[in-house]
Amino acid sequence: MVSAKYSQLKRIKNSRRQYSSTFIKPTDKIEIEAFTGLLYLLGVFKLGHEDLRSFWVTDGTGRDLFHGTMSLARFFFLLCCIHFDDETTRAETRKENKLAPISKHF
Repeated sequence: MVSAKYSQLKRIKNSRRQYSSTFIKPTDKIEIEAFTGLLYLLGVFKLGHEDLRSFWVTDGTGRDLFHGTMSLARFFFLLCCIHFDDETTRAETRKENKLAPISKHF
């Protein structure tokens, strides 16, 4: 489980307080669907070359849909953790079909 790597509390440099990572928690089907929807919207808006952090800005220049769905830290966490394929068979399945890892989920 990935959350075990983050089990220790992080201490900010030169600070006496400890902070826990609130974005690390188990996920569910609804959150995975929301995450997939945000990825889809990034593709629809052709926003692949723009900094992701700019969509979560709350000063009026960001997109309300993104920060209303989930926090940026949670999005990055899920982006780093979610894999749709098996590492041991990745090379073989990629030869057959580049979309094979996600095709069975859609």
